Amino acid sequence: MADSTIASISPDFTADAGAEVSGDNSFATIAKLDGKICSWLNASSGSSISVGVANPSSADLATYEAKIKGTGTLDAALSGTAGNRGYVENGTEVPVFDVFTETGYWVSISSVVFDSPISADSILSNILQTLPSG
Repeated sequence: MADSTIASISPDFTADAGAEVSGDNSFATIAKLDGKICSWLNASSGSSISVGVANPSSADLATYEAKIKGTGTLDAALSGTAGNRGYVENGTEVPVFDVFTETGYWVSISSVVFDSPISADSILSNILQTLPSG
């Protein structure tokens, strides 16, 4: 994903190479699946944007989607295309949005700057367009 996509939200966001993943959450699971985790920090406000992308096995993808589906809310605004499924995770301190693509990818994005799935659309669209089509 281009840094310009993040900068369009606020030019104060810069890559946060020191960001760490811990706990029992989507990002920790994506990291365990050898996925990619990226984070940007806003030096002025202290807020961050975290993005995780994994391409797990079909069985793992189904397992993790079922877990998020069981505790989250399906949201068509997150899907990008008809074959993708998007969810808003419930009970999280910071909004977390997950997309499971028809080509087998799991994308998770989180930040306090996203007050709704629509507000995360520019980043999610950029990620979905960048992923291999299968």
